[in-house]
Amino acid sequence: MKNRSSFLLAFVAVFTSTCWEMFAQTQATVQLPDNDGIRYGAAALFNYNMHQARFMQLPRGVRENLPEYHFQSGIGTGLGAGAFIEIPIFRWLNLGLRANYVQHNGTLYSRLDSEDVGRRDGTGDKAIFRRSFSANLATIGSELFLNFNPVAGLNIYLGARAEWAVAKTYRQEEALLAPSDGVFHDSGERTRNVQSGTIPDIRNLGVANMNVEVLGGLGYELPIHPSGAWTLEPTVFYGSQLYDIVQYLDKDEYWRINALRGGVALRYYPAREARFDGQLYKIKQLSAMEKQLSEERKRIQTELKELSQAGVLVKIDLPDGLLADGSAVQNPTIRVEEFRSRVTMPLLPVVFFNENSSVIPARYRRISAADRTSYTTNRLATLLPMEAYRHILNIIGKRLQERPEARLTLIGYNLPSGSEAGNKKLAMQRAESVSDYFQDVWKIAANRLTVTGQDITPSGAGNEAEADARRVEISASDPAILAALELESVHRTVSPPALRFSLDIRTGAGLKQWGLEVSQFEGNEIKTLFNVEGTNTFSKEYIWRIDERPTSIPGASGAIDSKLEVTDINNRNSDAPIQTTPVEVLLLADKIAKKKADSRVDVWTILAPVGKSIIESENFAALKSSLSPDATMLVEGWAEGTEAQPNTDAADERAKQVAQALGASANVVSSKKNVAWMKPLRNDPTIPEGRWYNRAVRVEVRSAVR
Repeated sequence: MKNRSSFLLAFVAVFTSTCWEMFAQTQATVQLPDNDGIRYGAAALFNYNMHQARFMQLPRGVRENLPEYHFQSGIGTGLGAGAFIEIPIFRWLNLGLRANYVQHNGTLYSRLDSEDVGRRDGTGDKAIFRRSFSANLATIGSELFLNFNPVAGLNIYLGARAEWAVAKTYRQEEALLAPSDGVFHDSGERTRNVQSGTIPDIRNLGVANMNVEVLGGLGYELPIHPSGAWTLEPTVFYGSQLYDIVQYLDKDEYWRINALRGGVALRYYPAREARFDGQLYKIKQLSAMEKQLSEERKRIQTELKELSQAGVLVKIDLPDGLLADGSAVQNPTIRVEEFRSRVTMPLLPVVFFNENSSVIPARYRRISAADRTSYTTNRLATLLPMEAYRHILNIIGKRLQERPEARLTLIGYNLPSGSEAGNKKLAMQRAESVSDYFQDVWKIAANRLTVTGQDITPSGAGNEAEADARRVEISASDPAILAALELESVHRTVSPPALRFSLDIRTGAGLKQWGLEVSQFEGNEIKTLFNVEGTNTFSKEYIWRIDERPTSIPGASGAIDSKLEVTDINNRNSDAPIQTTPVEVLLLADKIAKKKADSRVDVWTILAPVGKSIIESENFAALKSSLSPDATMLVEGWAEGTEAQPNTDAADERAKQVAQALGASANVVSSKKNVAWMKPLRNDPTIPEGRWYNRAVRVEVRSAVR
């Protein structure tokens, strides 16, 4: 240690003497033209501290029962700040002096150990524990640097720092890691041997609280003023202490710190500011702008010429409004009115699976166990019934938590023919997948879940029997577990219910891609309400069914913008002039504030039970019992089948059954639409749940608010 200290002192003395001698000779013999001169600055740093350590404890002492229980390497973070001055020696070399404050904080840990401990229930166990040592160590110091500039703006730093500790407190303790309810025999707590205080014996080179660090770093200056007199320099440094922090360590013990520092320096050059000619700079700036404008003008003229030759034409007309009877309204104003509403949506107590798979398909919405406490069904009110069904596992899981006496029966099915024939194990695995989700995510006890598997076709499989049979049926001891969702919401009516857009796209070179977007500025963001896009082909008309999804209805008065963008095969872009359609929204809050007479609109979706009439649904019974004498109703059946051949007869028959059972105030809306954009199929008929929900009836109940 003594030889090392002597070497360091000699190095610092020779380094400082040489630098000052070089500077003095340069100033006396050479006058550097346009020298940047002395510069000043301030710096802020973030430190990533890497403690290299091996020592027993502070204050000094050895625990005889744990001779190898040393603190080991640790990490920590801290901040640094300071000021500096730099003196040029050559144009490529500067001498830098800095004064700064640096935090060397860090936390050290020992290796893991074990011993017998007690548990809070009075038993004992083998425990895992370790020691920790948290150091709050901050220093003030002075740094001496050589700053090399191989290229303009780039700085390479080499130097040393002498520092003195100004904050040097610590805390050490032993803490149990496992078991979670264990306690030390000697303390009765989960911690013991807690000590804190001032780190002792910080002394190097005969000076109290001192240490020395060698440093290297890189920086790059970015001018932030036209004169270059002010610059910002992102910097990174690496430093390594030469001495142990604490004196009088044993021969095999040590404690030193290496640090990676990143930060920014603000630098000021008085000489640059003195020779800066502001008027000349303004002239050059205007000249450059004039040249840039000339070049931009030429570029625009060239593009216009090429565009003209290519024959690119993009046009979108002001959209027409479309009414339910098929008539069109030119220059429409979209009118939206909000009503109080309760949305009632039935849950299909079935989870469908892919062929030869027991993995729950990705279309079912799942959450992590950590999110179950914050899960709520309120946000499902804006979804369509089949979209809400996608959340069935979480809806049931939430209800099982709220009703701890309820139990589920899960029956898995495999297809009794084809590749799944006779594979009852697959049926059982499908049921177990659903059971595992309730146990793992919703923490439902296994004894509340009965799991079975069958390799027969389940009752109620539709025309697409194969896909409908690959499923898990869910039944519950408590009817509330599978009851329909009843959610308070806001119902919006829209007039006209649809807009028709006419597109005109002509590209001489050829069309590469295009996109039509309808958006509205709502609150503090632009909300996309409708968009459609394609590649080299397009239709001349596109229809937006505004009321098809609650989330696509404009939510604020103002306007919606329709924008058409086109790219040809030469990657030239062209936009049609934006078309604006006015929007008027009558908010529920405004009607309440003005105490206007109002109605509420409740929306019910009814599914027919398997093998029964639709009016035998529990959902229907709840609807009928809730009706007020003045209520009026619109009843619409959803068609099953395919897009090409929707079964509208069956849809209308279901709607008539419901309407007749509800009474004279229920009017049937036929699914036999003569308007192409009013599709009778509401859900995707290629998936089982889509086919089930396409056999539903929607009832809209309007009643006065009293």
